[in-house]
Amino acid sequence: MILQPFPEAPSPRPNRGLGHDLRISPAAGIPLRMREKFLRPAFWAGVIGVSIVSVLPRDVLEPITFDIWDKLQHVIAYGVLSVLGGMAYPARKNLVAIFFGLVTLGGALELIQTHVPNRQASVGDAVANALGAGLGLILERLAGRVRAGRGD
Repeated sequence: MILQPFPEAPSPRPNRGLGHDLRISPAAGIPLRMREKFLRPAFWAGVIGVSIVSVLPRDVLEPITFDIWDKLQHVIAYGVLSVLGGMAYPARKNLVAIFFGLVTLGGALELIQTHVPNRQASVGDAVANALGAGLGLILERLAGRVRAGRGD
């Protein structure tokens, strides 16, 4: 007796490939050409911008003592990056890579700051970076569901 795999159930929607299901991402409704031309470069420019600002010496930047605004800036920056990343690369398999990539980037930049004059690493900043990356991807996914529900 030869074992046969179970036949796949027919999909109620035509399969248009990964990332093209409006239930998955708000970017699914954005043409691939626009994602390649605008969203992907914006995501990578943001990654480069955050990286540069993160390793500038403190005397170049406005002095910041520990306050909630500093952590909120980290959450916002990594949240925006993850929303852009989720829209630029909407396939589900990319979401994990975007999240862990941004968390790793944030942690690495915090470690690099130990070698930058007048800068110091902060576990709180790394946590805020991870929180922002996670919240951004959640918001991006929720926006996709709302958009799919409206039929946009």
